[in-house]
Formats: sequence, C-alpha cells, structure tokens
Amino acid sequence: MTEIIRWQKGIIHHMVEAAGTGRFWDRIGREAAWLVAGQALTALGGLIALRVLTGLYPRDVYGLAWLFINGAGFAVTMFTGPLGQALNRFYHDDGGQERLDGLLGLVWRFEAAAFVSVGALYYVVVFSLGSLRGEAWLSYLVMPLYFCFLSFMNIAQGLLNTSRRRGWRVALLAAEAWLKPAGALAFCLLWKPDVNSFVLGYASASVVTGTAGAYLTGGYGSRPPFRLPMPDGRRVREVLAYGIPWAGFAGGNWALQVSDRYLVNLFWGAAMTGAYVAAYQVGSALFQLLGGVFGPLVQPVIFNRAGRSEAAGAESLSLSVRAFAWISLPVLAVFVVMRGWLLRWLTAPAYWEGGEAVLLIGLGVYLWVLGDRFSQAFLVVRRSGAMMAITLAAAVVNMVINLFLVPRVGMTGAALSTLVAYAAYAAGALYFGKKAVAWKFPLGSYILAGGVAGFACVCGVSARELMFAGRFDLFSAGVVGFVYLSALALGLWLFRRSAMLDLRLLTR
Repeated sequence: MTEIIRWQKGIIHHMVEAAGTGRFWDRIGREAAWLVAGQALTALGGLIALRVLTGLYPRDVYGLAWLFINGAGFAVTMFTGPLGQALNRFYHDDGGQERLDGLLGLVWRFEAAAFVSVGALYYVVVFSLGSLRGEAWLSYLVMPLYFCFLSFMNIAQGLLNTSRRRGWRVALLAAEAWLKPAGALAFCLLWKPDVNSFVLGYASASVVTGTAGAYLTGGYGSRPPFRLPMPDGRRVREVLAYGIPWAGFAGGNWALQVSDRYLVNLFWGAAMTGAYVAAYQVGSALFQLLGGVFGPLVQPVIFNRAGRSEAAGAESLSLSVRAFAWISLPVLAVFVVMRGWLLRWLTAPAYWEGGEAVLLIGLGVYLWVLGDRFSQAFLVVRRSGAMMAITLAAAVVNMVINLFLVPRVGMTGAALSTLVAYAAYAAGALYFGKKAVAWKFPLGSYILAGGVAGFACVCGVSARELMFAGRFDLFSAGVVGFVYLSALALGLWLFRRSAMLDLRLLTR
C-alpha cells in the first residue's frame, strides 16, 4: 500500500516538474481548465437528466420523444452546419472585420432561408400525413421552432470556439444541458409524462439558449445581422465549395450515429427504443465528454499552424493524436471496468435491459471519437468532400448491418452495428487522411498507452469478477475503482518519461 501511494505521489511530482516555469499552463492549461469545467458541467447535467427522466417517463415515451429530438438535430446539421463549418474554417483568414462581416452576412441569410424553406416543407409533409391529428400533435407543431433556435446555438458554438471565447461557449453548452431536461421535468410535473411534455420542455429551453447564441453571434459583426454585406461572388463560391460537402457529411454522420434507433422503433417498438436510447447515452457519455474537451482544445491549434504551412498542420495533427493516446485509453479502460455501475446509477431499473449493448456502444463511440482525431487531416487541406465520402460509406455499412441484425436480435444488433460502422469510419479516416496529409501515426505511443491502460483494466475486471460478482453498490465500486487507479498509477509511473514527453509535445 505504501508503495502504491509513493508511485501516485511520484506521478503528481513529475507533472509539476513538467509544468516547469509555468509555460505549460500558460499555453493550454487555462483553456483546458475552461473546457474541462464546462464540458463536465454539461455532462453532469445530461447524466442527472438521464437518471431523473428515465425515472419519470415510461420507456415508450422516452424513445419516441428522442426520435423527435434527433430529427430536429438532423435538420440543423444538414441545413445550417455547412455554413457554420465554413465560418469556423475561414474565420482566421486575412481580411479583418470586412471579411468577417461578409462571412456573417452570408451565414445569417442562409440561416433565414433554411428556416423558412425547411419549416414550410416540414409542415406540408406532416399535415399531408395527418400527424398533427395524433397524440403527439404538439411535438410536430413545435419542431420548426426547435430547429430554428438549435441553428442559432450551432453557429454560436462554432464561432465562439474558433475565436477562443471558450468561456461563453461552455456557458451556453452547460445552460443548454441543464435547461432542456429541466424543461422536460417541469412540463412533466405540470402536465403529464407524455411525448408532448418532453419535446416542449426541450424546445422551450432551446428558445432561451438559441436567443443567447444569436445575440453573441451578432456581436461579431459591425452592423445588424441583415444589414451585413454579402461577400463578393468569388468568395461566396469559395465558401460554398468548402461548406456544401458538410451537408453530406452531416447527413452521413446522422445516419451513422442515430438512424439505428429509428430501425429499432420500426422492428421492435417504442419501448425497446427507449431502452436503447438510454443504453447509448450511458455508453457514449465518457467519450463524448472526452471528445468535447480534446477536440475544441486542439482544433484551433491545428488550424492556426495549417495556415502557416501544410507541413506544420500535419505535425500538429500527429502531436495531438500522440497526446490523445495517453488521455483516451485510460478512459476507455475505466469504462470497460465500471460500465455495470454506470448503467445502474444513470438509469431507472426499467431501462437496465440495455446492459448487453452498453459495452458495444462504448467501444464504438470511442472509435468514432478517435476517427474524428484522424479526420482533422482533411481539414488541414480543406478537403471536406473526403470527410463526407468516408462518413457516408460508414453510414451505409451501419444501415446494411442494422437491417440484417436489428430484426433478429434487437438493440444488441444495433449496438454491434454501431461498433462495426464506427470502426469503419475510424479506419477510413486514418487511411485516407494519411494520403491527404503526410502525418505520422504514433503507433509506439498507442502501444505503450494501450499496455498501461490494458494492465489497469485487467486488474480492475479481475477485482470486479473475483470479489464482487453480481454486486453493484457503492462499496464494490469504490474498491474496484481503487484497484484500477492504483494499477494505472503504477503503469504510468513505469512509463512516465514516454507519457510526459508525448503530452508535452502538444504544447511546443
């Protein structure tokens, strides 16, 4: 026991040494602290909401409500994501306020056109299908409004992150994460636990956060939004050439990530859909937090260096992937060890049916986050079309496997499809990304970090199975967690020089 404590103290001492004169924290420490705090607060809100709302809403209601919410997210990423990504990419180009005004003028006009046209088409479709006469009529009615304010949030988040105003970005994300489930809870208590109350709660919260996002976005322009000048024709074509492929990327990404729950609903009904959605939220929580912190932290660094030269961008990409190995693999290992406790702590007993799917989903989402790190190579050379092609190919893989497995084995088949499709996405992003930009994949770092995390995982799983088979209480979680962390500390201490070198390379 004394040796384990000494090893842990040694790692802390080495991290302090690595900070040196404070340059480590001067460069990324404060930004990382903001991102970790904001994303942790956001994740906490989502996880508390998961536990509370699964306890209040029946599985069939929970599943159907999320089909509405994911549908609105699809509309946002398809029709407003492309210009938001273009604004994110071209923000750092030379030209000053006049160039930025032109980009913002284009984005605001596109947003307005998308809202009016997509909203009108949506109402035509749902009215012709008679959807407004069913029990969920109010959910159908508010969807275009939900879509509009989600769009404002989508643009604001990208712009605030790109301009390094991270404090406002994380504040908006955290507010959204807490206000949406709070709205669903309030409408559930004031009305009843049905689909309308769930969706209306989320939509009402989006009006608040979307309005704040629109206000913050408007502050970047020198004039009111619709008085901003449009850029010249050449600039419009340049922005659209980069942005339009993001529509295909967004559509493919949506099909890759959430289309499976629509198939589960088609073949097995709303109750299993609710259990599968909850299992996906549990399985993906740690890795979405990881990607939400790491991606926004390093993307501006990669973009800024890529603006100097392609070689500098490729080098920064390689360094970021090297650091990601030591950060992400221990997170993956702790998920494998603790997933049983996570499911029971984060969902109501009626949703525990998704236990078999949680592991497959978690492994798959980790590969998806890893693939996102590889896909930064395409952004270095502005080849968004390649990202679209890889994502669409992975989405096709997902759909084909889902259509084969979901009718036969239900949510377990959907989870397995997710794992295979995300693996295909990561493999495609790595293979073709290395062809687009000559960056070096840090295989040695992944072997070392994987060995350390694997050792800790084996120790944790052994303690879980040998000492607490079938028990999921606070005492068993504490003991297994201590065994895991001690084994991880030992591994990190043994390979401390390699770990700290890889982590410090990112700050040079």
